[in-house]
Amino acid sequence: MKEKEIVLVIEDGDIETLHERPFREGILGHSLEEGLQRLVEKFPNVVPGYQIDPASEDPPRFFLLCREVSVGNFFMDFLMIDQYAVLTILEIKLFYNPEARRAVIGQILEYAAYLKEFLGVNEIKQKASEFWGKRGENLEKLLEDFLGEADRDIDDFWTGVEENLQRNRIRLIILSDKIRPEVRRII
Repeated sequence: MKEKEIVLVIEDGDIETLHERPFREGILGHSLEEGLQRLVEKFPNVVPGYQIDPASEDPPRFFLLCREVSVGNFFMDFLMIDQYAVLTILEIKLFYNPEARRAVIGQILEYAAYLKEFLGVNEIKQKASEFWGKRGENLEKLLEDFLGEADRDIDDFWTGVEENLQRNRIRLIILSDKIRPEVRRII
């Protein structure tokens, strides 16, 4: 028999057990896919940068630039960036979604090619500014807070983004509740 895992929250001297809930029931009170999207939007730090670069003392941390970015006739789920000015495309596909098969690989590669070919840094900045502006936030202020370095120039950061884009240094992440074996082999 499999042992049951227990998650405890200890705060201000109090201890509370979190109740178990089947993952398929969704999170944040929504369907699983929508819940994962909302979770990543609200808390981009749930994307595990330490798994991407486990030996690093400062593994990638992610900042959400925008969501539902137009890519031709489609929309990429998330466009993010890390503290090293590397753009990251994050696509959410659930195991039961037929696109979670090999199609998601082609889809995310197409998004990366489109990003490089049709969206330059100025367009990315504009889309990100619009995304955050609709939420009453200032993109530059949020980036300054994210980077956490008072002496780091935001213009230099965007220059780094441009250089990484020109060198095809783009990170692609597929987030799923379970990766299909055929997709794992392709990756």
